[in-house]
Amino acid sequence: MTKWSTKTIDGRCRGSIDGAIAHQLFEEEDIHKAARCGDLRELERLIDETKDVDVLDKAGRTALHFAAGFGRVACTRLLLKRGARLEVRDVWSKAPVDFALQAKQFETVKLMRIEAIERNLDIGARGIERYVVLFSTHIN
Repeated sequence: MTKWSTKTIDGRCRGSIDGAIAHQLFEEEDIHKAARCGDLRELERLIDETKDVDVLDKAGRTALHFAAGFGRVACTRLLLKRGARLEVRDVWSKAPVDFALQAKQFETVKLMRIEAIERNLDIGARGIERYVVLFSTHIN
């Protein structure tokens, strides 16, 4: 028995579908989509509308997970400026910094590390040891 459904979010069998839709487990929140796509204007509108920068999807991810993981620097800056929490972990125990590290989005990692220092947080990262050398070559 698997933890995840064999069906896509629209009810079709995953095995018969190619592409990203076959891997999409949940309906996407509008704020997460704006962050993932780098739509800064829409992201700002949604934050202003909901007044909650840390809306969670069904997997426990925030807009910061998506902005950071997809390398959306401007969106990451906006979310941090609006107080997005750095320490939120999803159902797989991944924080936004973990998403960014795994995707080798070093600019967003750098932004979050600086913000963590300013907030006096230890955001850590699971498995960071394997990224230290790679990350240090990209920091000037």
